[in-house]
Amino acid sequence: MLLPIRLIVIVGVGVSLFVGSATAVGPSRQDRHYRNLQQPWIGERLECSGQTNEKVFKKDLTKELQNIQLLTDKGENSRGVFAFPPGASYRLPSGEKVPGDSLIVKLLDMNEDSDVCEVNILRRIGLLRDWGIMEYQTSYDEEETLEYGVLVMDKVPGKSLHNYDWWARLEKDKQREIVEKALNDLEKKVYGYVAHSGFLYADLTMDNMLVEIDTDAKTNTHSFKEAHLVDFGHEGIYTLRPGIPSKEVFDSWFYERINIQWAEFLEKEKWAEFRSPGTFAAASGGRQS
Repeated sequence: MLLPIRLIVIVGVGVSLFVGSATAVGPSRQDRHYRNLQQPWIGERLECSGQTNEKVFKKDLTKELQNIQLLTDKGENSRGVFAFPPGASYRLPSGEKVPGDSLIVKLLDMNEDSDVCEVNILRRIGLLRDWGIMEYQTSYDEEETLEYGVLVMDKVPGKSLHNYDWWARLEKDKQREIVEKALNDLEKKVYGYVAHSGFLYADLTMDNMLVEIDTDAKTNTHSFKEAHLVDFGHEGIYTLRPGIPSKEVFDSWFYERINIQWAEFLEKEKWAEFRSPGTFAAASGGRQS
């Protein structure tokens, strides 16, 4: 069965814009990018040798996913992120039916065996609900049928901060307060992966950080609730060498990584680079060396 896909683009509704970990940058920032990953405790980029997509993505989910709707086609290594239509449900391998609006579907290139890495990581952290293959065509006018790997995973709540319609109107002090709390929360989660799950998440772009916000409708105020990471493709996942880094060592690495991957945002907003947890607000008046 071919997939009658409906190209409905809805940006920023609980998923990230799945982008790659590197953008076009100048040499100095590129040097910082690589130096930041050359730490005694960081290994190589995760590869999943010995496994192939033919072995892992063997269940045909075309029928179950025929009505999914495109959210975003951004991302260097995926073929789109999709959502179920309103009112739909999905039957998990266990037989349980869950509401479709609690799930997200991601299509992967079956020619990339490294996509097996994302299956393994999502299973490890408990986000993956189902996976397999599907037949896909983008238009009824096309005769060619394509086959993609597919991940069905829990939808992560929140949005990238710049996708909230009120974000640009927020006072700078309030923006900095929310960003600082979000990064503190995110730092704890990434360190948790290092200490307890055995891998490093290094693709810390703004689009890969979804932030839950509590909004008081009466006062029209917004406060931080929780931060989440999305996009666990192998490009941003690294192995670890023996010896877990101390929290202080990790904090230094984490905020340097944020400074590198958020450089354009920091320059645009004329914000200082992040130094360490709890010091961003005090340092926000100007860039420090």
